[in-house]
Amino acid sequence: ELLFYSTFSLTSGCPEPDPCSMAVKKPNYSSVHEAVKAGDVEQLASMIRSGAGINEVDLVHKFTLLHCAAHSGSLECLHWLLWHGADTTRVTVGGWTAVHLAAIRGQDACMQALLVNGANAEAQDDRGCTPSHLAAAHGHSYTLHTLLRHGNVDGSDRKDWKPVHYAAFHGRLGCLQLLLRWGACIDDVDNNGNLPGIAGEFIWCLTFGLQLCYVIIVANLIMFCFLCNLYRFIILSLLLKAFPLS
Repeated sequence: ELLFYSTFSLTSGCPEPDPCSMAVKKPNYSSVHEAVKAGDVEQLASMIRSGAGINEVDLVHKFTLLHCAAHSGSLECLHWLLWHGADTTRVTVGGWTAVHLAAIRGQDACMQALLVNGANAEAQDDRGCTPSHLAAAHGHSYTLHTLLRHGNVDGSDRKDWKPVHYAAFHGRLGCLQLLLRWGACIDDVDNNGNLPGIAGEFIWCLTFGLQLCYVIIVANLIMFCFLCNLYRFIILSLLLKAFPLS
């Protein structure tokens, strides 16, 4: 008897799966920047081999591929781009390099990779801010620590604000403590003569004022509810006296 089992499993009697149907479909990205944001290094390499530029700029944010990798934390793509010669000095519209974007987003692993591969930790954006200023402003103490190992703790922007000013102004206590441990001076004044402590006090006063307003509003609501219940009790008592139930 001829056994015919080319399309059927001997154990289950069910049709064997088609190997082609089991293949994983590759994502269809609209651009190489989307592949980088998704962390898909295989598609990144494939698109570059197909003609995409390694320093190609997207039309919306004017980000290069390296900018996208640093911003989204796509570490494997970032390594691939650095190994294949991506330009670390390219800037966005605001003057941000990939190091600035990693500082803003707190992408510490990407920051370390960029600095090890020669990216400038002291690059300034259009406002004169270094990545240390931005890391301090956004409260990313780990990323700030990485930057301090490669840069200057007292770099100034165009207002003569140092990272310690930004940490104090934005209330980033962890970053402020870190900067002080690295030798930042709280007596440094900016172009208007402001100390870091004054900037911090302004934010503290503003925060305290908002909290005080909130407490006053809540207290007034509680008092209003109490008075409403009191008035209801008085009116009910008067009605019972005027119209006894028995």
